[in-house]
Amino acid sequence: MLSFTELNKVWQETLRQHALEPLQGEDGPYRAIGDKHLTFLDELWQARRKPLPDIGALIEAGKMVRFWSDPHFGHANIIRLADRTEFADVEAMDAAMMANLDDAVSASDLVVCLGDLALKNSLELQRRLVKAYSDRHMTIVGNHDAKGASGAAWAATGALASLAFSLPVDLIQSWVLETDSEMAELVNWPTLPERVNFGCSHWPVPIDRLPGPGWVNLHGHIHNKPTHALGLNLSVEAIGYRPVTLREVVTAGLMDGLVRRQQGLLE
Repeated sequence: MLSFTELNKVWQETLRQHALEPLQGEDGPYRAIGDKHLTFLDELWQARRKPLPDIGALIEAGKMVRFWSDPHFGHANIIRLADRTEFADVEAMDAAMMANLDDAVSASDLVVCLGDLALKNSLELQRRLVKAYSDRHMTIVGNHDAKGASGAAWAATGALASLAFSLPVDLIQSWVLETDSEMAELVNWPTLPERVNFGCSHWPVPIDRLPGPGWVNLHGHIHNKPTHALGLNLSVEAIGYRPVTLREVVTAGLMDGLVRRQQGLLE
């Protein structure tokens, strides 16, 4: 079993390699994470001074940790682009999501945003959130967050480029059993590794680029588009515009692809 430090080194290298290696798209090869954003991530990795938070240890200790991604505060066009039809305008959207964030922070030990806090001036918003919530809110940066700011400036706020943690499969099994015992019975739990590794990033990492068996990618970036069987899309459009617990993600069926489609896990 990898140590927490080793786990994060593996995930950092995975994300970096994903940035360097082109993907094949309909119009030819492309880079999911371009040079500019990779430079930004490198700056942030190098500038980090505080120890990484072990979210897995927090969850195992009974602490309340919630996740969300891509709120895009202040982005009027995102209502049209990502079908946020629940909101009449950007003011209503921002007010609703900020209220949801306030509620989540009040009820949590930590809220993690997986990037793209705002369309513009994300760093300014990040600083306001740090002032308001202190160490109970953490950001893993996204592409819009990199606009007009250095990785070092973001690192000074406690933001991260990536994060990995692990949880015992027994804990995940208990979540599923308590919520959907029929679904739990479909999973061949003894074939799973003792611990599931969760790699957090803004950009999704394709299933064939994950470090190996037992890894799941918590990500945003794709808004209301589908992800792969070992990806959990935590964009606000997929989770009701509010930060959610990992347990909620499981019990809402957003991990259905993991437990039903992963080769070798079903009876």
